Amino acid sequence: MAGNLRGGFKGAYAKSSDLASSAAGALAVYRDALKERQNFQLSAFKEIDKYFDVVNTFLDKKELSYELDKMRKIPKVGLKFPDNTWSSIKVMSSGERQLLTMLYAVNKMSGNSVVLIDEPELSLHIDWQEELLGRMMDQLGNR
Repeated sequence: MAGNLRGGFKGAYAKSSDLASSAAGALAVYRDALKERQNFQLSAFKEIDKYFDVVNTFLDKKELSYELDKMRKIPKVGLKFPDNTWSSIKVMSSGERQLLTMLYAVNKMSGNSVVLIDEPELSLHIDWQEELLGRMMDQLGNR
């Protein structure tokens, strides 16, 4: 009888070990999939973050930002103020909107594209005019 008990314990231990091994394997696959998804998201948002960073160097007492709207479960883009209030980009000045558009166009250019900007100095603060070209060139990279 003692031999049967030991054999039963060995069998239960082997099944438990197999279960733990398959659970560990499943968790490893799940972990790897999550890491891959995270890397994809980081890569996708890298360009967006770069664009927002450049735009925000020009904005005073507010920043262009995005976050997940928890109620509607969709991302929202707008202006975030120091007191954490949000507003639509519609409240931006004409110069800020022009800057936003020009930097976006440069950011989205492919290697074979040309962007023509008619009278870029209109509505732009004089200090921005000097800094804008350098920022646009930074956005272009090797394009």
